[in-house]
Amino acid sequence: MSVSNSITLTMAYSGTDFTRKYKLDGVSDSVLSSVKANVLDYNANLPEADKQIFISDDYDNSDPEEIIGSLASITAAQYETVEYTRINLN
Repeated sequence: MSVSNSITLTMAYSGTDFTRKYKLDGVSDSVLSSVKANVLDYNANLPEADKQIFISDDYDNSDPEEIIGSLASITAAQYETVEYTRINLN
């Protein structure tokens, strides 16, 4: 039997109700206990560069005072642990 961990993050964007989910596979067991603290820290210190990299489908920066669709925060996080058995068909 093998075990696999993944983390799914839901991103929210400024000025829109658009969200996007990112799934990170192959996460080690040691990381799972700190997911919440890491997400809260990331949201509190959101890098300016990430706001320009992670953008929504309706991104619009034509008005510098009100940019629509730049990353605002991670609004949800979950982790999943799956135990699976490979079946030898030989």
